[in-house]
Amino acid sequence: MRKAAVSFALGMAVLVIGVAAVMMEACEGPDRKSGFPSHDDQPAIDFFFTHRPQFERLRELLTDSRLEFVHRDRAELAPADVFAKFPGRKEELLGLMKDLEINFANGTGSDWGIRMVFEATGMAMGGTTKSFSFSDTPPKRIVPSTDHFKPDTADSSSVFRSIAPSWYLRFDWGG
Repeated sequence: MRKAAVSFALGMAVLVIGVAAVMMEACEGPDRKSGFPSHDDQPAIDFFFTHRPQFERLRELLTDSRLEFVHRDRAELAPADVFAKFPGRKEELLGLMKDLEINFANGTGSDWGIRMVFEATGMAMGGTTKSFSFSDTPPKRIVPSTDHFKPDTADSSSVFRSIAPSWYLRFDWGG
């Protein structure tokens, strides 16, 4: 009886470790083709300037459509029928997101403003995101760098680094 209990406990431990490993891998996001390490500001900024026309076009599509949310891999749009009158725009939007390694985006129809997320870690609650953001109104918390930024509050919050007029690197935490 004792041997069966020990075997069961070991089996459960292996199962829990396996599930945790799969979840951690899923939270790391896709492999980067561009080579910029997403946790550092400068390579992300260099990537932005190398591909700035594509970022501007993505911003235009998000602005014109009043899209609230889009997820690249699931082709999930909110509202779902936003491109019904514009054939081809959904494919253009998703293609740009893939090329720019943007996982998901919030457009002007949301209260987040325009946000193009390229890194998300952790779970839905309590994780972090790093993104490119566009706003004509400067954000309140501008920092010189988001590299290894240590959140100073347990509440959800954001800090921004200015990278071009109206463009920012954005670091969010909490949830």
